[in-house]
This record gives sequence, C-alpha cells and structure tokens, in this order.
Amino acid sequence: MLVNNQTNYRQPSFGRFRFSNNAKEVVLSKINTPAKFKKFKELCELEETGDRARRNIDIFFVRHFTDRLYTEIGPKDYLQGIFQSTNSFLKKMTKKADELQKQKQKQKQTPGHTDIVSELDKLIVKSDKCEVY
Repeated sequence: MLVNNQTNYRQPSFGRFRFSNNAKEVVLSKINTPAKFKKFKELCELEETGDRARRNIDIFFVRHFTDRLYTEIGPKDYLQGIFQSTNSFLKKMTKKADELQKQKQKQKQTPGHTDIVSELDKLIVKSDKCEVY
C-alpha cells in the first residue's frame, strides 16, 4: 500500500495589497506603462517591509461612471478620486494605514491598557462562564 501525506499548507500573506477580482482587472488596465509599473512595484514592496508587513490593505472595485477603487481602513471608507491615479490612491491608502497603525500603538502604550488586557486574559482563561471558540 502506498500512502502519500500531502498538506496544502500556505503561509498567510501579510504586508501587501489584496485586490478583489474586479479591482485586479482595473489595476491591470490602469498600470499600462513601464513608469507606472515601476511605481506600483515600489508601493507593493514598501508594504512588505517593517511594521507594514503585519497588515493587509484590501482593495475593492466600485463602478460608477468610471472604474474606481475602494477600501476600508479602520472605521473609515475611502474611494478613489475621479481624477486620481491608481498609484496615488494606493500611496494615500498606505499613509492612512500608517496613521491608523500609529494610533493603535499609542493606545496600547497608554497606562492601564496592559492591566486591562492581563485582567481580561485571566477572566477568559480561568472562568468557566466565558467560552472562546
């Protein structure tokens, strides 16, 4: 008897732009010169470095009269401007995500936050009334 043990293990992808299928088609149609491609590649590579490697920016597609991109960063929604290029929109969203990430880091560093987190951990782990699934 022959037994093959194969697993479909994929490393989760962090630190990049993730495009929906329709958004991917829009980007492919808009990035049509070597200069635009070079800038797009630089933006994508920047997302894979440093603190940015821990996050993803999901990009979606909205069709009005023109092909426009859309994303949600934190509690806010952002829509690509009518005359805004794809690369400038992605660059702006990178900056917005950086700002949100800095705000979250400041909140974690405030006094008392670590006390709350440790107390919540104790309640969740030691309590029979709380269930994590």
